[in-house]
Amino acid sequence: MIFMDILMIAVCTFNIYGLLFLMSSTERITDVLGRMKLKAKICSEIIIIIIAEIVLRTDIYMIWFLVLEYILFLLKYLKMKRECMKTALWGIVSLIIIVLTELLIIYYYYHIGIKKLWSTGRINCKIQVACYLGMALVEAFLIISREAIRMKSGYKRIVLFMLELKVLTDMVWLYISITTRTLEKEVLVIGFLFVVGIMIDYFSYCVMVLKLAERSVQKKRADIHVNAYEYYLNMEEEHRRIRKLYHEMKNQLMIMDEEKTGNPGQENIYGQNVQQKLERLNKFYHTGCSSLDMLLFDGRMKAEKRGIEFEAVVSEGCLSFMEDEDINIIFSNAIINAIEACEKIKDGPKKIKIKAGKNLEDTLIYIKNTVSSDRKKGSLSTNKKNRKMHGIGLTSIQECVEKYNGYVSIMEEDNTFQLAILFGKGD
Repeated sequence: MIFMDILMIAVCTFNIYGLLFLMSSTERITDVLGRMKLKAKICSEIIIIIIAEIVLRTDIYMIWFLVLEYILFLLKYLKMKRECMKTALWGIVSLIIIVLTELLIIYYYYHIGIKKLWSTGRINCKIQVACYLGMALVEAFLIISREAIRMKSGYKRIVLFMLELKVLTDMVWLYISITTRTLEKEVLVIGFLFVVGIMIDYFSYCVMVLKLAERSVQKKRADIHVNAYEYYLNMEEEHRRIRKLYHEMKNQLMIMDEEKTGNPGQENIYGQNVQQKLERLNKFYHTGCSSLDMLLFDGRMKAEKRGIEFEAVVSEGCLSFMEDEDINIIFSNAIINAIEACEKIKDGPKKIKIKAGKNLEDTLIYIKNTVSSDRKKGSLSTNKKNRKMHGIGLTSIQECVEKYNGYVSIMEEDNTFQLAILFGKGD
């Protein structure tokens, strides 16, 4: 009897988690499981064990617990004020398909003439196992099919399509096992074989999703590097143009000083306007890294256009131990995030401060910006449409720092966000 309990717990686990994954319509299995804390996983498994025992020893069917799960899931979404229309629809469709699967399997048992089912109208534990295995396989098929629909490129869909065929094959074998009464005669052996098969299906799915996601992230990072290089070339050209303009205007002032006209007042006003423009242009940086000079200059221009106070002090040559590409990744991502954080401030100062230099044998990069008072403390959330790309930016900073055995520290206090990076001995 203990083996039957274990088998029932396994199939109940598949059904309950299967509906959970289906209702999490915008998230993958790996995301749902990764977000669940250990305590939540333990509690859920205890509840599943209790449900399995109730189903095995009473006349209460699994479908009622799945309906209860559906209701509780929707209530949780409503409490969190999250969009629940897709979740509700996926849940209803899943429950309808699950019920139809259970009724179809029960019909097959009636059709092959199980005496106990004819005489009592009740389904025994063997029929229950067959029903719940069928429901679990249908849920797995729906989950994999939904992921295949999301995939855009061909080879990813083909990989998931092969896994779908594996699940369909399991369904065919379940049908054969039911119609030939093999499952009824050897319910434990056949049942555990199907449990192992379903576990393989889910494990293969998770591995595929993680691998495909990893390749997608790598591609996006490569695109970031390519775009960064193109951005660098454009910015370099802009930098040359501004320098040329600066020198032309400076020469023009020198000529004006030498050639006095008969209208000194008008000349003075014109000279003052030119001088003010020169002061705005003459804010080049000299960090020892030409690409960083341009990044800081471009960042200051963008910040000032948005009414953000921008201050950057970088000691010349302090980052000479780093490759230009790594310097650009760190500062470009940090500056972009700082500007976006300041843009969200409705009331209050908008400031960005960047400092980098040496302290004895250590090299420190310190970036501080003000943030909105509405922002939750300790939250690295973003309003970007592509949240994953924002995460890639922060991860890229971390990876570049670790490349030089450095340390990253993030702190939020007094409506400010502070990023500190420390490199020991400057190498």
